[in-house]
Amino acid sequence: MYFSGLGKKWRNQKEALEIFRHLKPAVSRQDLSRAIGVQRLPQSVRSLFDHAGIWSETARELVSLSRKHGAFVLAERARHIEPEGFTWHQIVALLDGREPAATKRRVRSHMSPLLLAATYRKGLVDGQWDSLTSAAEKSGWHKSALVNAVAVSELPSEILRLFEGKTLSRSHGESLLKVYNAIGEDEFVARAKEMLDAPKRRTTDQIIAYLLSVREASGIDLRIRERRERGTTRFVFEFSVDAKQADELMLSSKELAPIVHMALAMIRTRKAKETVAG
Repeated sequence: MYFSGLGKKWRNQKEALEIFRHLKPAVSRQDLSRAIGVQRLPQSVRSLFDHAGIWSETARELVSLSRKHGAFVLAERARHIEPEGFTWHQIVALLDGREPAATKRRVRSHMSPLLLAATYRKGLVDGQWDSLTSAAEKSGWHKSALVNAVAVSELPSEILRLFEGKTLSRSHGESLLKVYNAIGEDEFVARAKEMLDAPKRRTTDQIIAYLLSVREASGIDLRIRERRERGTTRFVFEFSVDAKQADELMLSSKELAPIVHMALAMIRTRKAKETVAG
């Protein structure tokens, strides 16, 4: 982009940055400098990353290697590298003359499921990978996280509209999928439409609570999260209430447990009826 506009839309990096600063995400001076450095590398080096992709970290490593070894050495090493199946970390290691480490699976926990799904689909369009499996191998994402992210992105539009402008974490996404599978699409969408028809400020936790049919009560702050322990995933319901109202609540877990069990039994029964009807 920088070189295509050089001499036409801008005369130098400073003028280009004035225009690029309006882009999202914003482009810093360092980002632009690295991008120019990568663009000046031999084509044989850049083509190694056609499938693995050149990310911000990749650009930093490549610029560093260029300073360390020089363009000629990198081009010579590139001639002997078959990039198929390698991550960008491994390709960089080969260019540096090192033995590439085995691929480490890691989850980009900071990335929301919707963003992860969008990144995956962009990679499909750009030809970086052709399946969930190859995307997991080349990017380092856990395949299970990728599968869940794509599933969340394919939830009915009424559901996704509820979270526009909000942060949807991986845990939230998994909760949505479990509720969706438990109560079925029709009921899930119906509950979402109830909220869309009566817009108000709600947190992500409050939205999920409503979808679970845990109605908001005045003065009660309810949160729902997942907890993993010993290979088991559990829903955890947390709520707080003003001390003045505490005497109206059942504080004993023995009193509360039967109600929770009954609610879960109702969900299972409803799901079983839908399965038979289908």
